[in-house]
Amino acid sequence: FRDAEENEIAKIFQEADRPIVLATGGGAILRESTRALLKRKGFVVWLTASKETIHRRMKRDASTAERRPDLTNLPAEEEIAHLLEKRKAFYEETAHLTVDTETKLIENLVEEIFLRYNATTCLP
Repeated sequence: FRDAEENEIAKIFQEADRPIVLATGGGAILRESTRALLKRKGFVVWLTASKETIHRRMKRDASTAERRPDLTNLPAEEEIAHLLEKRKAFYEETAHLTVDTETKLIENLVEEIFLRYNATTCLP
């Protein structure tokens, strides 16, 4: 799976003729070569939230159960905490920008990311 994921990410970057938004799964950063590809070719934004907020958002999304299998034998909130802790260093290493989503509206998040992206890349 991770081979196919990395190949698809590389293909998307190669075919993009303008900036795009690419939302990967949370495990995409587990492989060092994928992290390097994302960091080199993209502007990586790590959207953070507490384990409680992530759990609440997942429960609200009716399609979560069919699209995302359990990754451990832990209860959902414990699994989220475990995965966040396990992946935190990888997210920190890869992200160009970290944005706390805990209390922000989507519109404000988009504006913040857009402004910080433009400031970082010096786009008009």
